[in-house]
Amino acid sequence: TRGLKNKCPHVHFATNPCRIRYFSKELVVFRQNTLHLLHRQAIVPPRSGSDLVQHTVKTILDQGHLSPSAGSRPIYWQYDHAMRLYPLADAVILADRVDQFYENYADCDVINPGPFSKDFSFVVYRPIAEVDTRDQATKSDVEFSQIGEEDM
Repeated sequence: TRGLKNKCPHVHFATNPCRIRYFSKELVVFRQNTLHLLHRQAIVPPRSGSDLVQHTVKTILDQGHLSPSAGSRPIYWQYDHAMRLYPLADAVILADRVDQFYENYADCDVINPGPFSKDFSFVVYRPIAEVDTRDQATKSDVEFSQIGEEDM
């Protein structure tokens, strides 16, 4: 990353996972092939791709941990607290190599932008898109986009 840092001096590199506080919202960004890992270790694998996404989201959020398959990976106990999702974040961005998806579970937006190198697709996430005037609750907005050949 040193070469990129020399060319772009104002860029900030983050850890994995990374927690970002945006006003009152907390976002967690995590890069790992979680769906593949959980699918490989499933005793009864889900039947379809959407079931696999829902199963992964439910497993991660219900267990409150970004790496729920503790038996398959070494655990560095001094840093395990960084992998925990308690209290639950407002959004979890799973940078996985599978196609894009968005799930909302337990008031947590779980987003996978998909591999940019595959078809130049990306996600625009607005943590605070609108405010409900009745109870002052904020609603987020997720937009899936793609750079087409005409944009290049």
